[in-house]
Amino acid sequence: MISENHRIRNVNRVKNCVNHKGLLELKASNCKARLFFFYRTIGSIEELVVCTGGYWKSRGDTNKTKKKQDKAMRRAEERMLAFLEVEGG
Repeated sequence: MISENHRIRNVNRVKNCVNHKGLLELKASNCKARLFFFYRTIGSIEELVVCTGGYWKSRGDTNKTKKKQDKAMRRAEERMLAFLEVEGG
């Protein structure tokens, strides 16, 4: 999905994805739902590009949760890189 929008204003909910340069994570208000995205600028237009349908961060075994989250981030990063390769940006 591509949307011509301004940057997300609530910086407390937007975080950089560790070890995934350019990929950002938007946390829902309940702090469990996640959406991975990146910004792309073409000329004076900035686009917000969503990389994946999202990720639900669960409770429980933190090591298992971290592995699931990292896998979701890797998938999102792969989609971001594929998009940029096709779009030339």
